[in-house]
Amino acid sequence: MATRTKNGEQPTLDALNELRRDFEQRIHEIQENLEEGTKGDTEQSLFSLRKDFERRLSYVRKQVDESLDPGRDVIRERPLAAIGAAVASALAAGVVFGVLLTRTATE
Repeated sequence: MATRTKNGEQPTLDALNELRRDFEQRIHEIQENLEEGTKGDTEQSLFSLRKDFERRLSYVRKQVDESLDPGRDVIRERPLAAIGAAVASALAAGVVFGVLLTRTATE
């Protein structure tokens, strides 16, 4: 996997992309089984796919939770600062949105 970037985003994205590619390949194999009329193989493949999906989804959820832990810790340590930052961000977004809206309305 790629190196860890800000907030662990890259490993999580890499894991999700790998998961998507693997499941697309497996779904393609299941579709081929259906076209060939091998019902037993298809049912077994679907069961296996479901179990693997659950296992991998659990792993990705764990990665996401781990990447969010530092932010949660900061909020627990300084809740007022976190609220202040959220309010300031919302205010800044509102100002930018207002400026853009005003520009669009006057043009």
